[in-house]
Formats: sequence, C-alpha cells, structure tokens
Amino acid sequence: MLSFWKKNTSAKCPVTPEDKEWIDGNLQWLDRNVVALAEQPTVLPTKEFFSRKFTSTEDDAHYVLERVGEICGINVSMIQLDFFHDQIDFGNGLLTTREKHESGVAGSYLGDDEGEAIMIERDQLKD
Repeated sequence: MLSFWKKNTSAKCPVTPEDKEWIDGNLQWLDRNVVALAEQPTVLPTKEFFSRKFTSTEDDAHYVLERVGEICGINVSMIQLDFFHDQIDFGNGLLTTREKHESGVAGSYLGDDEGEAIMIERDQLKD
C-alpha cells in the first residue's frame, strides 16, 4: 500500500482513453443529476470525517453510506446496501460465482427506476 504514495515520475496513466471518456461522462452525469461535485468537500478516511472505530462489519458499511450522504447532502434512503460472499444472486435464477483462481469483485452497483443498490463483497469490509 505504501508504494501507492511513492512518487514515480515515469509512471504511465493506467486509464485508457476509452475509460477516461466513460469516467468523465459518468462524473458529468453525477454532477448534473445528483450533486454539484465542485461544491463538495474532499472527504478523507480520517477521524475528522468518520469518528468511529471500524470493526469490518456490515454496520460499518451502513455508517459510511449514511455519513457520506450527510457530508454531501445526499438522501441515501433510497439506496439499498447489500452484501455477498463469492457470489451475487440477481434473482430469476441468475447467479454469479467466481472461479477459485479468480480474484473476484469488490462490489457492484445496480440502479433502476425503483432505486439503487450497492452490493459489497463481505471480504472487502476489512478495507
């Protein structure tokens, strides 16, 4: 993790032009439809913003969602927070399971007219 903070002047941007276009487009949508990004504070994972002792639980994830909503002035009541382990059940018989040699996913986001759902892999709660 510490290597992330080391300055590497020869480092190449890991984002492809296509990914950059996708990221920019989604940030613009977020800015127009959810929250004015330029008016938001830079939120850091510090006691200043999150005054809680984290214990890698689902309650911690709910706390983070509520706290970020508070800080950014976003109503998170329509966001469902779900947790999974090694598989996601999308309903209607659709189930994903990773192969043993795969690293898996950290989570997933689903959104439709009825609301949003953030799904977090339980092993990620420690992070």
